[in-house]
Amino acid sequence: MPTIDKSSTILQCVVSYGPRVRLAHLQQLTNIPKPTLHRLLHTMIEHGLIRQDDTGIYSVGSELFRLAHDVYNQFHIPVEARQIMIDLQHEAKETIHLSLFRGGQLVYAEKLEAPHPFQMVSRVGKLQPLHSSAIGKAVLALLPEPEAAQLLARSLKRMTEFTIVDPRTLLTSLAAVRIQGFAVDDEEDEAGLRAIGCAICDAQGRPTGGLSIVAPSFQMSLTQAYAYAPLLVEAGRRIAEVIAQCEPDGPSADASVRVNDTG
Repeated sequence: MPTIDKSSTILQCVVSYGPRVRLAHLQQLTNIPKPTLHRLLHTMIEHGLIRQDDTGIYSVGSELFRLAHDVYNQFHIPVEARQIMIDLQHEAKETIHLSLFRGGQLVYAEKLEAPHPFQMVSRVGKLQPLHSSAIGKAVLALLPEPEAAQLLARSLKRMTEFTIVDPRTLLTSLAAVRIQGFAVDDEEDEAGLRAIGCAICDAQGRPTGGLSIVAPSFQMSLTQAYAYAPLLVEAGRRIAEVIAQCEPDGPSADASVRVNDTG
């Protein structure tokens, strides 16, 4: 196992089994030889990722808190944006997701659980597939085609029997998404679930994330999903404006931040 993998495993164990973990427990959890474990722990302590108290017990270090704070700020959703999601859920009484697109990856940043027993397994902080999710396809549709093609060049995982795993076929299908302003995931990301999603864009029209409505397929038909499209796109547009105003170097007075509203 490479050193970075071992260090990652150690850090995950300290976080998951903390706040205070003994060396013997760490060795049992990681199955890393004691000399190697000692060496890696010492290096991580030097970098502030892990701390060791006077009794030899390990816990999360201050540098990890700083990094977590910086990451949180990058993915933090303004209160006003969450309220717009709440307003949308009043109309579409299903699960609402807001995801952010950073570094070529799509991450769940906010989630409103549906007010019914059918809950989604998604969680804030989890990566979201670009090729099979409604938001992912909406984001891909607004990227320059070479960039979208590069993101789809790696092997596409077949999430369900309906997942499009051929990059060329998927790229061709994105033309319709650009025109209508939203994308539909018809049980392509998870069996039994259907979603409709739109991209959220900055003032230059580049996608920075997206918004979606997700429901069990027996509860939200394709007809119903399409009926939600105007509400979804309008909510996405409003959230884009809120996020833009909260940016450190917010938009100029005449700049506009929009969702893909060409439909």
